[in-house]
Amino acid sequence: MPHSLVTVQGPYAVWSTVVDAPLTPFVSIIDDLRAVAPPCEDLGSARLTRLERYGSSVLHMEPGGEVVAFNHRGPNEACLSITELLHAYGHTNALMDEDDSSHQEGR
Repeated sequence: MPHSLVTVQGPYAVWSTVVDAPLTPFVSIIDDLRAVAPPCEDLGSARLTRLERYGSSVLHMEPGGEVVAFNHRGPNEACLSITELLHAYGHTNALMDEDDSSHQEGR
């Protein structure tokens, strides 16, 4: 199955281009991504260089925010916002600067 590495507002995840969802929690550092990535996931230097430079490991240099924008993880396969994705998939530090009312947006 095709996977991409993405970074969105700082955190990293392995993203499935088949189910349009993260395969791992969003984590703060690449070493943590290595720890949670599927066993055969390629975390080679070329992919990591694209990830750091463009926001994803996608060959056509697509930013991570664009990769995850059409995620189908909400109710009835609706797209979750980036904030909702980060919250739902384990990286709540991204929510610290937002007020509590924005956490309920779209739910």
